[in-house]
Amino acid sequence: MLDGNILPVVNLLLKYHKSKALKQFRDYNEAAFQTAVESLFPSEYWVSKMRLVPNSKEYAFIDVFFSGNSEKMWGGISNVVLELKLISLLGLYSGEEGKWMRNMDYNSMKRLDAVLKIESEVELLKRNYYYWCKDKNSFKKTKNQKIVDSGIEQIKKYINLLKKGAVSHDNVEVSTPGFSMIGGWLVIAIGSQRILTRKIEFKKINHEFILRE
Repeated sequence: MLDGNILPVVNLLLKYHKSKALKQFRDYNEAAFQTAVESLFPSEYWVSKMRLVPNSKEYAFIDVFFSGNSEKMWGGISNVVLELKLISLLGLYSGEEGKWMRNMDYNSMKRLDAVLKIESEVELLKRNYYYWCKDKNSFKKTKNQKIVDSGIEQIKKYINLLKKGAVSHDNVEVSTPGFSMIGGWLVIAIGSQRILTRKIEFKKINHEFILRE
């Protein structure tokens, strides 16, 4: 991943998902997905919920931030912003039904999960999706495409802040001057058998990030 290749991570996540019973995906959420991702990597290479400081009154948090050596990247050090999204079977089922459904039976889960595995990406991103909106304190409808677009914009915002060294985290030190690369990956789990990714291209920056355990 530090070299710009996310495929091995995707394959490991799909293998992990395959080991779980389908009924477990009824309550599978982003926190559980993030825990699964973090379990794939030695802890010295990543920081969870790294805090960024856009201004004196606001914070932003990266899902998982990675830093390590890379022979393929300029400067020999690569940094990755990983943004994770979980599109649940129940939210997609609700999208099919046109309203929030409190539950779904096993046969409906199995049918939908099988369709999602082979459905074209174009059709997948056109699907409606229901999610809980904290600001509105209610369930809201959106499109999968909007979730992807929002994730990409989040990563770009985080990278711009990291380029300025706007980090406030006990386990991260910004070393300036320095030379490294920074890029991002959006990883979206959809059901148990589908993962979509989007890459935010790597760019040179004039400092390094030192992770402390």
